[in-house]
Parts: sequence; C-alpha cells; structure tokens
Amino acid sequence: DAYVEAAGAGSALEGASRRSVEFEITAAQGAGGGSGGGGASGGAGAPRTGDAFDPALWALLLAAAAAALAAIAARRRKKES
Repeated sequence: DAYVEAAGAGSALEGASRRSVEFEITAAQGAGGGSGGGGASGGAGAPRTGDAFDPALWALLLAAAAAALAAIAARRRKKES
C-alpha cells in the first residue's frame, strides 16, 4: 500500500477491489511412471523437448564431408605430380 501511495496511484486505485490468484503445481507422471524427473540419465521419464537431434546423422554427414575433401586433395596432388 505504501508503494502505491508513493507512486501517486493511491487515489486512482481507491475503491478498486482486490483479487488474489492461487496456483497449484503438481508433478506430471512420465511414460514410465514415477515423477518424470529422469535426472541426467534421461530414460523413459525424461520430458520431450520437441528437438529431434540425431547425433549419428550429423557424425555421418561430417565423415562424408571429410572424405570428400580428402578425395579432392588427393586428386589435386595427383594432377600436380
């Protein structure tokens, strides 16, 4: 109340009704039961983030690009000699 009065809004808010909102937070059950925390190990209780990142695909792409660069370098060296 003191903050409202210090801000000069006391007269504007006079007679206004006060409302309160209450929230209840509950832990959702994961697919594997339990609390769904999962921790660092992931598992069935880990929440989905929507990110379908597949590290194997990116590793394969990196290996293919490295092989292509090595083949180009080898071909250039062969042409020079």
